[in-house]
Amino acid sequence: MRDFLLDLLRKLEELIPPPENCHHAITFARYGSDQHGWEDCLALQVNKDGKFHCFFLDDGDFRQAPEHVARRLAHALNFEMPNEQLGVAMGQYVANGK
Repeated sequence: MRDFLLDLLRKLEELIPPPENCHHAITFARYGSDQHGWEDCLALQVNKDGKFHCFFLDDGDFRQAPEHVARRLAHALNFEMPNEQLGVAMGQYVANGK
């Protein structure tokens, strides 16, 4: 799993270079609603031009090659996604001064 996720992130950063000193990220998230229930998920945040676009990874993604998933997601960002969930974090990793 670790290798899959690292390969996916590497390929995404090759296809969609994030802003300087920034990276794409995989986080824990819950998907759903109070009415229908919640599901624990992995959320892939792709930092394109300083804006995080959130994609939820599911079991089907892990049955594909990381390069294929990365290309599919990069392609999806070429189109408007009306129900898209955008992140609000800056996505930068900076030294803490210590």
